[in-house]
Amino acid sequence: MLKTSIKGTMKFTKGRGISLIVLVITIIVMMILAGAIMLSLTNNGIISNAKEAKESSNLANIKHAVSLLESEYQLDVQTGKDVLQGKTKEQYFEDKLKSQGIDISKCVLINENDNIIVERLGIKEIIQSGEYTFLLLNNNSLIVWGSNHQFQLGLGDSTFRTLPTLIHEVENVKKVATGNNAVLALLNDGTVKAWGNNSTGGTLGLGTTSYIKIPTQVPELINVRDVIIENGASYAILNDGTVKACGNNSNGQLGLGDTTRRYTPIQIPNLINVRELITSFSCYAILNDGTVKSWGSNGNGRLGLGDTTARYTPTPIPSENLSNVKEIIYNGGSIFAILNDGTVKSWGYNYYGQLGLGDTTAKHTPIQIPNLTNVKKIENYSNSLFIALLNDGTVKSWGTNNYGSLGLGDTTARYTPTIIPDLINVRDLMVQNSASYATLNDGTVKVWGNNAYGQLGLGDITARYTPIQIPNLTNVKQIIKSSSYTSSVVFAILNDGTVKSWGRNNYGQLALGDTTDRYTPTQIEMESLLNIKQIINSQNNSYVLLNDRKLKVWGYNVNGRLGLGDKENRTSPTLVNLDNFFN
Repeated sequence: MLKTSIKGTMKFTKGRGISLIVLVITIIVMMILAGAIMLSLTNNGIISNAKEAKESSNLANIKHAVSLLESEYQLDVQTGKDVLQGKTKEQYFEDKLKSQGIDISKCVLINENDNIIVERLGIKEIIQSGEYTFLLLNNNSLIVWGSNHQFQLGLGDSTFRTLPTLIHEVENVKKVATGNNAVLALLNDGTVKAWGNNSTGGTLGLGTTSYIKIPTQVPELINVRDVIIENGASYAILNDGTVKACGNNSNGQLGLGDTTRRYTPIQIPNLINVRELITSFSCYAILNDGTVKSWGSNGNGRLGLGDTTARYTPTPIPSENLSNVKEIIYNGGSIFAILNDGTVKSWGYNYYGQLGLGDTTAKHTPIQIPNLTNVKKIENYSNSLFIALLNDGTVKSWGTNNYGSLGLGDTTARYTPTIIPDLINVRDLMVQNSASYATLNDGTVKVWGNNAYGQLGLGDITARYTPIQIPNLTNVKQIIKSSSYTSSVVFAILNDGTVKSWGRNNYGQLALGDTTDRYTPTQIEMESLLNIKQIINSQNNSYVLLNDRKLKVWGYNVNGRLGLGDKENRTSPTLVNLDNFFN
């Protein structure tokens, strides 16, 4: 009996054990199948489409609620009620929606001509500043990541961030200006907040040279229209056309009558009706009437005032020498003013004959460049090579001619604008690292100049002295210019939304899955860029905003500048995870 009992128990235990094993295996198989199904649904966009459908429904409900509120609002206004009570109309609507228990955290209300428009929360602009990046959202908040050794991320510490992080201490942002890790945020109400590096002489305008860890309001700045940071100096153009300045003043570039640093913004005397400000150690203010005032360093007569004496206050360039100015191009001491009539005047440094005036003598007053009219655009490289696109689709070049960069068939410098033969019907022009790219009206591209990394796209690394059409590249919409003038990385966006790249690829910056240079245009495996919002081509990495929520990055990732949670380089377009902000 005992043996039979034990034997039966063993059989039962063994059978039960096998059943458990089968059950566990079944569960694992089901989990794998479920995962595979989820992956399939995700890859086929079914899950994301479901999310989008739900979000679209929520957005429609909010829009309906806003339309009902609009009717209520208009009735209250007609009866003479003080509806807003000091609030903006969009703030009033936000408060009303919240009081009804409606979640508006994933959308934004925008006042367009006194009509409240509802949009889903998304990215308005990428602001890339070397090793760190800002995303400006359409609710006017800021997301940031990257290098942070001088508190430039505005997060209260100096810890680098490899993932996108919201800055809580600043909102209602209109524009962000950066320079040497100092940051100014212009808000929609005309005030300014500042943070980051302040050690170069009070750049941030907060009365100190200490680092500023979080966004802090600059007390002296209200009614501001624009902000600029350059060489440790900051400038604020006010709505009334006046300018305030602070920070580094080693060359009198603050325009305040001396070379003393300022730690808080001071209004620049004798400067009103400013339309545009071009700043460096030498500064130029284009006024509303088309005349120009200049101040600061005056080496080689770059201020255009007839001598080489520095000026510490804004000084008018005589109108008989310069007026009717549309645009000023400042590059390393050589100055070009494009006038409204399409002519160009130049002055300043002229060692390479880059002023286009027939010699290599510096000029202390603006002089009209002969044989150069009907100018649409001027491109330059390293203050020595200049190429002008004319309104009739022809191109002229002058200056230094290393690598045959002037496109004139040789390497001889030219001191006056010279038409490039056999180059017509040019729609756009781009120059970087002594290589030139002319996009024609028919969508083809001609190139010439430096080709050390195959950046001309012609299949080799031989420089070209005359324009050559890139084979197998047609239907081009745009050639993307790099934010680094020494870049040898080239991207072409085609009219069908595809993207091709070529040139240097040591960090995978061509987005082709490897680090091998390409000598011919090669298509990037990425969804269409037909409706692209923004693309930034830095020297070693790139950022593409595909729509208001989808950001892809690739290339060099030192200090986590790609925002992917690590410091590993990427050789293919990689999606930045922003789900925490939008879902």
